[in-house]
Amino acid sequence: MLLWLFKRLLFLPVTLFFLVTISFFMMRLAPGGPFSQERKLDPAIETALKEKYHLDQPLFDQYLYFLKGLCHGDLGPSFIQKSKTVNDIIAATLPTSLLLGILAMLIAIAFGLCMGILAALHRGKIIDYSAMLIAVLGLSVPAFVIGPLLQLSFTMKWPLFPTAGYHGFSSPLYLVLPALTLGLPFAARIARLSRSGMLDVLQQDYIKTARARGLSEFRVIFVHALKGALVPVASYLGPAIAAVTTGSLVVEKIFQIPGLGREFVEAALNRDYTLAMGTVIVYGTLLIVLNLLSDLLSAWMDPRLRGQI
Repeated sequence: MLLWLFKRLLFLPVTLFFLVTISFFMMRLAPGGPFSQERKLDPAIETALKEKYHLDQPLFDQYLYFLKGLCHGDLGPSFIQKSKTVNDIIAATLPTSLLLGILAMLIAIAFGLCMGILAALHRGKIIDYSAMLIAVLGLSVPAFVIGPLLQLSFTMKWPLFPTAGYHGFSSPLYLVLPALTLGLPFAARIARLSRSGMLDVLQQDYIKTARARGLSEFRVIFVHALKGALVPVASYLGPAIAAVTTGSLVVEKIFQIPGLGREFVEAALNRDYTLAMGTVIVYGTLLIVLNLLSDLLSAWMDPRLRGQI
């Protein structure tokens, strides 16, 4: 177990290095640039800007310059938001995206587990079919459809929540609809995983033994069966949490939330190389670390996996 953990920690910076390298060259090879505008800049000004941001150097030299800054924790200045650095933008917007992601994940886990466990315990009945129908709809309908529907329903027809915007941690109501929009598709996946996991565990011999001993159905389900049934969910949580954070790109745009996802969209559209690279690094690190934690959680919940690790 410790050897496996050491190997994973050793490969973490290697994986990040390849992610940074591939992302850097893909962005620089894309058509257009940060100073490609409808109104063409004066050649002298464009030359001065490229010299300032080292874009006049060969591509490999630009890459080495970026790596040097990255090793010192400096992601460089934003090409478009000229008064800010990428570090400042990430520090200002990442907490909002993380808060939105955490709320969405809590909604997904709560709704998903309830639907999945109820469906498994009532297999072949109306509750099972209804829960799985909702899960299929949640997987099929994209966020850019769910979001406007929630806005129409809960801000216009029933004015319970604000339509859009976000004004800091003192106004949590602004995050309710975005969190629902972001969390519902993941709730559907968790419902399907928890249902299949519970159905598999309920067929195991130790569950039959627990019932034969006369234990109550509540204890059989929530003490003996639930932990094993949640192993597929635990394996999914790592990439799901990272996907919730990165998946907020569209949701933040719909609800006008000043998070890192919206900055990434703007950076990609405006060819703001440094800001786009900064968001890729943040999201890539989140994905790698959360996958590692997910594997550790799965091994803790299922002793059979510890031998494989």
